[in-house]
Amino acid sequence: MSLKRILLFFTATLFLATGCAPLKKVVQETSVLPTPTSSPTPAPLAMQTSSQAITLAFTGDIMMGGSAALKLKSQGPDSFFTYTAPLIQQADIAMGNLEGPLGTIGEKFPHKKYNFLVFPTAAAGLAHAGFKLLTLANNHTMDFGVEALQSTLAALDGQGLKHAGAGLNETEARQP
Repeated sequence: MSLKRILLFFTATLFLATGCAPLKKVVQETSVLPTPTSSPTPAPLAMQTSSQAITLAFTGDIMMGGSAALKLKSQGPDSFFTYTAPLIQQADIAMGNLEGPLGTIGEKFPHKKYNFLVFPTAAAGLAHAGFKLLTLANNHTMDFGVEALQSTLAALDGQGLKHAGAGLNETEARQP
């Protein structure tokens, strides 16, 4: 992952943590400086600047389980994004919080009022809608244990969707 993409990821995470932002273009100015030398330069070198527009889109909780499970089953995963996919697809990076594990099996977390398990086909709807990155660090990712987490990671990977905030061990969970 390039330094530019890592910086964009951390910037995106910051925006997600502070609230949802509307879709808008952001222009980032970058400066290219010469490599420092040990000998002084007789005249200052001019800095070169370039602009590259990067479009970011953020959304909060994406829930395709619970009371929405019937819609997923009867109308398919793309039905959730009928009106929003054209906007999401315009973004260079679209990021959302996946509010529930994708799977068909797992051990329900006890003593919790709401537990969600979303059929894995939901990952296709997320990819078709234009999402590139899903955050998993939330209160529902482990609703059905490690089996459902494994299924979630496999479903997202199968659709080419990047994910952050959860993993099968602490090192994986902390990867950007």
